[in-house]
Amino acid sequence: MKGLNSTQLKKIAIIAMTIDHIAWLLPLNNMAIPYFMHVFGRITAPIMWFFISEGGFPVHLRLSQDEGRHQIYHDMVDKV
Repeated sequence: MKGLNSTQLKKIAIIAMTIDHIAWLLPLNNMAIPYFMHVFGRITAPIMWFFISEGGFPVHLRLSQDEGRHQIYHDMVDKV
């Protein structure tokens, strides 16, 4: 099974954020629909945090598991 790519995740986050903002326009009057729209909109933050963490991870460390681990240790020792 192939996962979602970054474009698909960003589109999901944009749709969820839009639904959350639309929910703010609806009267709350003890209706469950705006509440569930807010809950659905809350998935935007973790998706964006994922992209922030991926963007902050140096490209040279995106190697295979063993090569990346070796590079991380080398960088840590190099900075000491």
